Amino acid sequence: MQPMGLRILEIQDEESLKIYMDPLRQRIVLKLAALGVPVTAKKLADLLEISPSSAKHHLQKLQGIGLVEVDHTELIHGIVATFYRATPVEVHIGLENDTAESRNRKQILGENMVRMVYHDYFENALAYAAKSGGAAPVGSQLGVGGVLYLSPEEMETLSQKVMEFVRAHSSAEGERTVPIEYSLIAFDARGKTE
Repeated sequence: MQPMGLRILEIQDEESLKIYMDPLRQRIVLKLAALGVPVTAKKLADLLEISPSSAKHHLQKLQGIGLVEVDHTELIHGIVATFYRATPVEVHIGLENDTAESRNRKQILGENMVRMVYHDYFENALAYAAKSGGAAPVGSQLGVGGVLYLSPEEMETLSQKVMEFVRAHSSAEGERTVPIEYSLIAFDARGKTE
C-alpha cells in the first residue's frame, strides 16, 4: 500500500527520459530528496558546486517532467526567491516504443543510478572515517552483494516486502528519521550462466 502523497510518475516518452537520465539531474533529485526541505537554486548550486544558473536550468527541466516542484516563494532583500523540493513520486520507466535506443537509455539510467548511490556510500564512509578515525557505526551503512537461492514464491515475497518497506518510508516523518540512499537490484541469475 502506498502512503498518502506518493504517486506513480510514469516516464513515457523519449524526451522525458533524456531529461531524467542526465546524471546531474539525477543527483539533483537525490539531493533534494535527501535534504527534505525546500531550497533555492542558489542553495542547491552551492551544495552541488555548480553555477546558480545551471541549477535553475536543471530544476526547471525536472519540474517540466514532474520530478521537482515549487514549494513556495519568499521575498528576500527585494528579490523573489523560489524554493524547490523533490516531488514525492515513485518513478516508473515505461516507454511505449521499445527500440534498441530506448533500451540502451534505460540501461544507462539504471547504471547511473546504481553508480551514484555507490559513489555516495563510499564518499560517506571515507568522510566518516576521516572525521572519527574509524568505521561508521553498525547500522548506519549497509553494503552487501552476492547470490541468494530463492524459490519463485520467495522472490515474489521478497519483492513485495521490499516495495512495501520502501513505500512506507519514502517521506520524512518523525524527528528521528534520516535520509537513507539506497539501490537494490535482484534478479534471476540463471540467464547469465546458461
